[in-house]
Amino acid sequence: MIVRVLFLALLLGLVACNNDGSDTPHAAASSFATSDTDQLGGPAPTATTVAQGVPVPVSGDVVPTTLPDPQAAARSDADALVKAGKRDDAAAVLRGVGLDEEAYALYAPPDYAFYLKENPAVTTPNVNERTSVKRHNMTINGKTVWLTARAGHLIAWSPKDADGKKKPQASIFYMAYTRDDLPAEKRPVTFFFNGGAGYASFFLHMGSFAPKRVKIDSPNLSRKAADLKFPVIDNEETLLDQSDLVFVDPVGSGFSRPIEPFGNEFYSYGGDAAITRDIVTSYSNKYNRQSSPKYLFGESAGAARIAAAGRLLVDAGTKDFDPDPSGKPTDVLSGLVLFSPGFGDDPSLNEDQQFAVKHYSDNPVWGMIDRYFRKPEERWHRESSIDEYADYLRQLSERLMPFYKLRWDMLGTDRSPDEKTLKEIEPLLAELRGMTGKEVGWGKLTRSWLTSIPPANRNTQYDTRWLADDYEPDSVTDKLLLYEIGHHLKTYMNYFSKERSDSPPVPEPTGPRILDARFMEKSFTEYDPGYRGHCGCDYKDDVPVQGVPDLRDLLNKDPTVKAIVLQGYYDSATPFYTTELKIRFGGLDKQIPVKVFEGGHMMYLSEAALKPMKTTLDAFYTAPAPARAPATN
Repeated sequence: MIVRVLFLALLLGLVACNNDGSDTPHAAASSFATSDTDQLGGPAPTATTVAQGVPVPVSGDVVPTTLPDPQAAARSDADALVKAGKRDDAAAVLRGVGLDEEAYALYAPPDYAFYLKENPAVTTPNVNERTSVKRHNMTINGKTVWLTARAGHLIAWSPKDADGKKKPQASIFYMAYTRDDLPAEKRPVTFFFNGGAGYASFFLHMGSFAPKRVKIDSPNLSRKAADLKFPVIDNEETLLDQSDLVFVDPVGSGFSRPIEPFGNEFYSYGGDAAITRDIVTSYSNKYNRQSSPKYLFGESAGAARIAAAGRLLVDAGTKDFDPDPSGKPTDVLSGLVLFSPGFGDDPSLNEDQQFAVKHYSDNPVWGMIDRYFRKPEERWHRESSIDEYADYLRQLSERLMPFYKLRWDMLGTDRSPDEKTLKEIEPLLAELRGMTGKEVGWGKLTRSWLTSIPPANRNTQYDTRWLADDYEPDSVTDKLLLYEIGHHLKTYMNYFSKERSDSPPVPEPTGPRILDARFMEKSFTEYDPGYRGHCGCDYKDDVPVQGVPDLRDLLNKDPTVKAIVLQGYYDSATPFYTTELKIRFGGLDKQIPVKVFEGGHMMYLSEAALKPMKTTLDAFYTAPAPARAPATN
């Protein structure tokens, strides 16, 4: 169609002109010279050069002509194609003339500002499920792509009862990034949950894999608060190239609230898992994502949450999903990303396994921290890479385990090790002396690696390398990211939590954020990181927090679900070796790989960890579903 329009334009452009400058137009149909050379001494123009916009030399009066605007022609053609039901063809026409934004608008809704206070209360079934909308473009892997940012409230419906009815349980606040021009039945969607167990999702949202993130780069920060700077950047490591992203706030955090008459039923391990299952089905039904591959991403206590919720999803199957309009079969669950998992106890472990998990599995993390703070020439096994040294520490812990257990059993008694035992342990004690530079004997066997952290006023268990003199690292992370989510909701997502008169457009701040009252004392929103309490951590447990048993049950029922564990070497909150032992003792080490990176609990806050972690996740998303035997322990 575009070729047709250009051809007509060419014919219209070949107008008659006279050569003598008189007022009478030339009788000829063209102003072309009759020789091979035009009046300016160059080659005579051809139809091709006219079509390409090369000026035609003329003399005398010229009939004004204008080549058609190819973008206008493309718009006309695209309108016709849309009316014929050929949206993809229409988008291709628009993209062909550089109208990428208009092509994306064929798929995505128009921008829309949502004002929370102008809508029904979120604690009632009348909650407005319409979201804010703002379209953006960004560069991913060298290519400009368009995306839709949404923020809003989703009713989490209960499973259907015997009569096929369901109840509105909670109004769930979520923030989503979708590429609406990609086929939904093939496009994965990933649901993100932070830990706590009740923390809102602003840590993962503003720190990890969304299109924007705050660059913190732990632990490479000043020890003085006045020198801290935190730029907000376009995220080259966003997972948007692999999946649509939905950041979810658990009931009682962010703007998520139970719907009357429901109350605190969801503030338990079982209740939390059940409402998480219902969030996935409700979102899928609302946006027709039933056939989309679905992934759950859980950090810390959120990892236990998604393990239990994944099991419940597999148990329920397709019964609570509406039929997909595409006719494709429902994809219940494709994969789990267990990030710095805070797993509970596994009652299937024997006594020795339980002792190992509780009493010596954190020693390797302290060995890694010891190595980090030593100069290269002071390090034990100084030629080892970080991964090789971690392997050495794992093996050393395995060799020490029987002696740890023996020493534990002797505590509070008059028993002491015999000469044979002391002789057997001496080579191990010699290694600990070489590693720590201190005298280590039987009486100082436990925690002998807690030696080399430099003196500092403050540090954090989440990345024990981060030292500070006059501020709390945890407080900086909490308040900085909370400030940023408030600003981000307005400026990037078009969501306003306060009255319209109190919510003027907020200009994008220039320069990096610094540690001052702007984010320490002020927020652009009423967003609450943990409505249930200080951090929403307190489960009223109906069943114990587990995780590994839930994973084992899930993979027994559906061995095709992919799963991966991501850990940090310097995380003393959920140590990497503790997780590895829980996975191994739970019989899952052949089913679930554990990948460890050079970071802390929130590895995405470390630039050294973020890029290799993204590479690992890319491979995870693109890998086929596994063909494996059921999990056993």
